[in-house]
Amino acid sequence: MADNYYKFSELIDDLTPEACEWVESVLRYPESSDDVQALAALLNREADNAFIEEMDSWPDFEWRIDGCGIGPDMTHTLHLYSEESFNGLHVKWLVQELIQRFMPDYIFSMTNSASCSKPRIGEFGGGWMVVSKDTIEGGNTWGAAEDCVERLTKRMDKAEPLDVHDVLARLRDVGTDSEAAVVTQLAIVAGYLWRCEDCGWISPDEDATCPQCGGQSGG
Repeated sequence: MADNYYKFSELIDDLTPEACEWVESVLRYPESSDDVQALAALLNREADNAFIEEMDSWPDFEWRIDGCGIGPDMTHTLHLYSEESFNGLHVKWLVQELIQRFMPDYIFSMTNSASCSKPRIGEFGGGWMVVSKDTIEGGNTWGAAEDCVERLTKRMDKAEPLDVHDVLARLRDVGTDSEAAVVTQLAIVAGYLWRCEDCGWISPDEDATCPQCGGQSGG
């Protein structure tokens, strides 16, 4: 049997005492339906069935406030983290409402890991999230890899075969002194076996007559 782990650890610094008090009130576990209604109001969300179901494990992450309640000049830090798993919706809802209420210019970012106790295919990766007062964006490594494969596949489908003679013409236009060396390397890479000694034309045949100048000497 394999175990999956989803871990993250992020800090939100410079919370005011008022913000700390609000965070603590929100993160108390709702023990009755009335508490769920109050929690929905604190998070500025509708207390519909979907929200109530999500709140069964609230808060599905670990947290700690450092420095809160010591004094108005203390630096208050909110530490959000998980050691085994977490609910990303819970993190989004808490952080965005905190930003909207107390720190509207703040942008929160986090990354998380995803791993498995056994080397199962596709079970290793991670994700990211960025939260501002108006926007929540995120993604994961699996989606990024799939997008990359799709882009490369489209590029390969549209790619045209290398026209070595066109490349040589461009090199001649440039007039590089190292043309012979470049041509030789291109011939090796492209699999061409014969090069005309008179004009530099290359061919995949070992013995060929140059169609450009009619030369028959080469190698």
